[in-house]
Amino acid sequence: MDLTKGIDMKIQIKNRFTLAVIFECQAESMRVAVKLAVSAGADLSGADLYGANLYGANLSKANLSGANLSGANLSFTVVFGLYLGKHFAFGWKKSKEIIIKIGCKELTAKQWVKEFKAIGKSESYTKEEVDRYGRGIKFIESELKKRKD
Repeated sequence: MDLTKGIDMKIQIKNRFTLAVIFECQAESMRVAVKLAVSAGADLSGADLYGANLYGANLSKANLSGANLSGANLSFTVVFGLYLGKHFAFGWKKSKEIIIKIGCKELTAKQWVKEFKAIGKSESYTKEEVDRYGRGIKFIESELKKRKD
């Protein structure tokens, strides 16, 4: 039983390294606060979300690069991420389409699979880096295809 249900409290989402407040609001839980932060377009990179219950939160538009998600409940959360060497890659489902964001580029999984080599070449990545990114893209796509959400 959640004893805080319906009781708003002051919640601060802080940077895990500097402890600076990234986002602050009145909410009944950290999950609600994170949803509000994402809706408001807050940059949650480096956020300390250790142990947060993010069950069911749609984090598909959240920048969580460098965020501490250790111990966080991410059950049924629509996001999947990997660090690929130079950038984080985040994937999510949107209307049955798999979207992957790497760095500042956001494409469908199909577009990434088709274009990752050309993009890597245009960004001066080595063959090894391009291959690693290709494997990461295909891994995110395959993992998200398994999800029924």
